[in-house]
Amino acid sequence: DSLDKQLTALPSARVAGLVMIGKRQPGAADVTFDGLIGGARVTGEGLFDSGFTAWRTAPARMTATLKSDDLGEILKLAGAGPQLLGGLKSRPGEASLAISGLLAQGAKSLAEVSAEGLSATLRGTLMAQDNQTFAYDAQGDVDAQDAREALVLAGIVAPAGVTRDTLAGPIAVSTKDGVTTFSSRGLKSASTVIKGSIKLMRSQDASHMDADLETDRASVAGLLSWVSEATGAAAAEDVEENIWPSAQLDLQPFAHTRGKMRLKIARLELADGLVAQDAVAGIEFGDGRVAVGNLKARAAGGDLTMAAAIEKAPGGFTLSGNVALDADLAALNAHASGRAQLHFEGSGRALSPAKIIDALTGKG
Repeated sequence: DSLDKQLTALPSARVAGLVMIGKRQPGAADVTFDGLIGGARVTGEGLFDSGFTAWRTAPARMTATLKSDDLGEILKLAGAGPQLLGGLKSRPGEASLAISGLLAQGAKSLAEVSAEGLSATLRGTLMAQDNQTFAYDAQGDVDAQDAREALVLAGIVAPAGVTRDTLAGPIAVSTKDGVTTFSSRGLKSASTVIKGSIKLMRSQDASHMDADLETDRASVAGLLSWVSEATGAAAAEDVEENIWPSAQLDLQPFAHTRGKMRLKIARLELADGLVAQDAVAGIEFGDGRVAVGNLKARAAGGDLTMAAAIEKAPGGFTLSGNVALDADLAALNAHASGRAQLHFEGSGRALSPAKIIDALTGKG
């Protein structure tokens, strides 16, 4: 977004400042400020060696600190809309930004956000290509007890079910020409390692995402819990005890985010004792719908293929799809031998994955 649009979107502000012209050195313009923007206290200073008009092309140093009793007020100033902030835990938070150098050539920057159970730091370079367009490259790390909050910092809307997971590790961020790319070679969520990249393009009404991710392990129960309303201990217990979570599905975030994801899973737990290896799937989402197209993996000594879609429907959600398995019977039962080809195609409608499976009808 251009700078003028961002400034127009700022909430009400009461800020006092002191401007000094030529006091530090001839031609310099320095400003200090202190006040309230929305529900956040903001303090800082800007030192411009050749005055305000040369803020891009001459050396400049800027610092700003935001503090609030509600972390959400700080995230609002970072551009988070209502669809991102809904349901997040309210508690005190703090953010800071420091920039030093020639913005036209790339100034050094340091950005930090912290609150109970959340910390993120980025060190990089910020370039002002003109008076309104910026490019940004940075590396750092994030540590979030609630993975959904880490995604909010990235501007990604996530279902409430993600709240039960943690997310921590190194990250890299690059923004240019309206596209922001997030990447990591080793984010950790509990005992799972996630690698890959996400490209995010924002518009006024929605965001478009293009992701290429891989993980060493996952389960059907865990993946379904991510698109549910379950939170906290209840969700963890649900995932541990049932392959089909009983919490209601939550596809509302996919009304604001559209896109596709290529997902590779080295070990995918399908059910108790049944594991698929080297699973690869293409996932598309948007307009309140999530579709898994042509998942392929190795399971039970054979090939597994699957396709499925979940979408909002009157009275609940519909799950439709098909699954096929060319299995070695000995892999399923030590007393069996030979091979079998299994195929099922069906659909069901209810509020939760568990209830949908109970209502599933089809053939195979």
